[in-house]
Amino acid sequence: KIESGGTPSSTEETYWNGSISWATLADLPAVDHITKLAGTVRSISDQGLSNSSAKVLPVGTVLVSSRATIGRVALTTTPLATNQGFKNIVIQDKQRALPGFVAYMMKRLAPEMERMASGGTFKEISKTALATLTIPLPPLEVQQQIVGEIEGYQKVIDGGRQVLDGYKPHIASHLSWRVVPVGELTSIRSGGTPDRGNPDFWGGDIPWIKTGQIDFNRITEAEEFITQAGLENSAARMVTSGTILMAMYGQGVTRGRVAILDINATTNQACAAIEVASPDLDRDFLYWSLVGKYGELRAISEARGGNQSNLNAQLIRDVKIALPDLPTQRAIVAEIEAEQSLVNANRELIVRMEAKIKSTIDRVRGEGV
Repeated sequence: KIESGGTPSSTEETYWNGSISWATLADLPAVDHITKLAGTVRSISDQGLSNSSAKVLPVGTVLVSSRATIGRVALTTTPLATNQGFKNIVIQDKQRALPGFVAYMMKRLAPEMERMASGGTFKEISKTALATLTIPLPPLEVQQQIVGEIEGYQKVIDGGRQVLDGYKPHIASHLSWRVVPVGELTSIRSGGTPDRGNPDFWGGDIPWIKTGQIDFNRITEAEEFITQAGLENSAARMVTSGTILMAMYGQGVTRGRVAILDINATTNQACAAIEVASPDLDRDFLYWSLVGKYGELRAISEARGGNQSNLNAQLIRDVKIALPDLPTQRAIVAEIEAEQSLVNANRELIVRMEAKIKSTIDRVRGEGV
């Protein structure tokens, strides 16, 4: 049975903050797996339920987002209601269909649901259209085996993501180490942007790097290129391979991120090019030190507020790092790089497990091998 949801009047306070969990898209993160939904951000009262088209859905209901963002899927582990942005599949005969199995099959149908959606400002798939979708229905024992197989892969993925989310390279400083401003050990400069209105300045063979490419990574290619004329008629400057780049401003979490440039390139004015200028400093040690300063750099810039919240070269110069001798720096870098190898192995493991989930679902649906 397919049930829609509903929203009580927002102007009636007695309809809200009651004992009935009420799901919206905010409760379903943008992930590829099935959300096990045990609670919601918002709740409604019995009065809100009675005075709207919302319905309390039983445990084991498959929620499918059906409006604007289409195809996110959740499985309820507690009774709850939803807003009208969902089509909710209530399984009436659990001897024929396992809720988890239905949820995985519906997730696989997200692209098809997107194609079937219609509407103006917000696309939506109707209850009638959703009801025409088909899923394979093997015996219950086979469904249980498939769900168990997929959930086994998902546990590995979840564990790998915990490693990725939890790991932060850390340099534990000692009292004997010198504390030095970055500006004493480096030279820092920014770039520029040739006139966008002049076609002679763009589409050449000189790589031009933007802050969006800076993401605690190594930059091996550019997304845009400028000409020699563009270089000569702007503040853009050539930066040599091996230079550390820092995003001084940019949207969202970009500001304060660093990367190592692995090509000779130019940059825009929002990138700080940081070059080691002291024999006492290892480039990779500086890079990992700046990775660890990300939160501090963002706090410094945000404290300035308003239009001044961007970083600049002087703020970066003033940041202090703890500096051991060169052999210790290199030993620390080697340890961090060994940890990075293990972290990257988790990334590859996640990709492999995600491929196994897709392969399992395709096998059930008779697609692929």
